[in-house]
Amino acid sequence: MTVLELDREALTRCIDACDTLAGDMEALLVRARTELAPDNMGFGEGHLPSAAALTEKIRVNATAAIATLDANRTRALDMRAEFAKALAAYDEQESMTAGSVAAVSADIS
Repeated sequence: MTVLELDREALTRCIDACDTLAGDMEALLVRARTELAPDNMGFGEGHLPSAAALTEKIRVNATAAIATLDANRTRALDMRAEFAKALAAYDEQESMTAGSVAAVSADIS
């Protein structure tokens, strides 16, 4: 007979870790959007073609970094949702099992 056992505390810690990671990624996203891709880099990009080219390269890399941070935040939120669903399903099954055991115990008594 196979017994499925779930460590409720470990699953709760995973949910909390996902919340922390998503929050950290959100904070980095805010910072990246303001610090990595400002409207004016201050290189003289409005006057010098070489500065404009450099600014464009920086913006491309900043955009990639922002997309990566956003993807990581989204993944953390998705993982959190899956952990929460697993915990809810476990709790529901545990409640139904306890109810069945109580009913059988009442019938036996």
